[in-house]
Amino acid sequence: MKKFLSLLISMTFSLVLLAQMPQLPEILQEKMDEEHLDLTVNYDETEQVKTEEEYYAFISRTLGTDTLLGYHWSEDAQDWALRARIIKNYNDDELVTEKYFQFLNDDGDWQDGLLFNYSYTSFGSLSELLIQHWNNDSSLWVNYFKKINTYNDAENLAEIETQWWSHWHQDWVPHQMKVFTWTGGLLTADTVKYLPFNSDAWLSHHYSSFDYNDLGMKTSKTVYRWKWWSGEWKNERNYLYSYDDSGDNIITVISQYWAGDAGWKDAHRYNYTYTDFDEVSNYLAEYWNEWGSEWKADINIAYTYNDEELLSNYVWQQMPWWGDQWVNVQQASYTYDVDGNMTETIIQKWHHWTEEWVNWRKWEMILDYNQVMGIADNTGNGIEAIFENPYRPGQAISFKGLRQDNYQLQLFDLSGRLIESTTINGNAAGSFGNVGGNTLYFMTLSGSKGLVYSTKILINN
Repeated sequence: MKKFLSLLISMTFSLVLLAQMPQLPEILQEKMDEEHLDLTVNYDETEQVKTEEEYYAFISRTLGTDTLLGYHWSEDAQDWALRARIIKNYNDDELVTEKYFQFLNDDGDWQDGLLFNYSYTSFGSLSELLIQHWNNDSSLWVNYFKKINTYNDAENLAEIETQWWSHWHQDWVPHQMKVFTWTGGLLTADTVKYLPFNSDAWLSHHYSSFDYNDLGMKTSKTVYRWKWWSGEWKNERNYLYSYDDSGDNIITVISQYWAGDAGWKDAHRYNYTYTDFDEVSNYLAEYWNEWGSEWKADINIAYTYNDEELLSNYVWQQMPWWGDQWVNVQQASYTYDVDGNMTETIIQKWHHWTEEWVNWRKWEMILDYNQVMGIADNTGNGIEAIFENPYRPGQAISFKGLRQDNYQLQLFDLSGRLIESTTINGNAAGSFGNVGGNTLYFMTLSGSKGLVYSTKILINN
């Protein structure tokens, strides 16, 4: 009965904790989902594709500020529409220290959304991740989530603790903990714990043990769940690993579940194929069909690389349970500059009715954003632009406070690329015509003495 009450109290605590968590706007929650952050300390194996942002962060090491511009595909305008941006700041060790996620509000202005702060140890490993969200009512950053990593003397990860911010208590509430055990430099066990309501004693939840061969390669992982009613660890999952001839690359992972007296039963199999430069070229996920006593295909992801061995494309397909033909799901393409920095990512979804790829998301990566643009938001010299914002192509744009001169009225996209240019004289009006809609641009006005005015302009066809 005591164990049941303890379990009931812990479940109540989880519900109370969830109730204290703020409900983020949809675009922010979508961003949190894309982050693949370990908000709940996984105890299971996670097989997933790197997001475009994770890959970008991996291959881009330019100091200073990087900006990622995020677009979504507008069906109405049949064009990309600017939606969000991510601004990253780095320290002298080329590690990300801050990451701002902002989105365009209904007025076409940038709205603060999420702020990620990263702290590191003296040896360059992440020691703390703090996530805050912007509160419009108070115009302040509000705490949301924290992850704290601690390390042993050998600089191996020893413990992870996650915490949520409680608006009721105005304090951090511990959520989960993962403790790692190392033997001779190898991870031999980890334990996932949680903190019950109104208690300062962590309780174990899951326990994993790892086995290795003589070469130090992981051969198995067994996951146990703590059973409250019996007071003992029970088998739950088992993972078996096999490697290629080099011993460097995992080629198969078999996931099994515990079936009681029947022992371990196969559940899933993950297969990896590699290029000659040791990058994954194909990922195939299968599940065990008990009735047919055979492995059935589930997910297939094919990766291609450019001549510089950088990821250029992946295609994700799924096998429907009723058929034997792969069905397209999603694909992404990546573009790089001459230094190998990713400059553009386009993600497309498969449209089953039209049987074609349709645009979905796009990221443009700009290194040192302010230097690329080289212009201020406005010059503050008393010149005033008169135009409708959002602006419709063809509408007049006039200015107050201009002296008599010949001026170049120019339109740039947010990557700094010139889109359109026109000449106006003195107080004459100008306009832009051949421009895509529902997108934010920079408008500049330059005379014989250089730039005199600049501002953002939202164009909406």
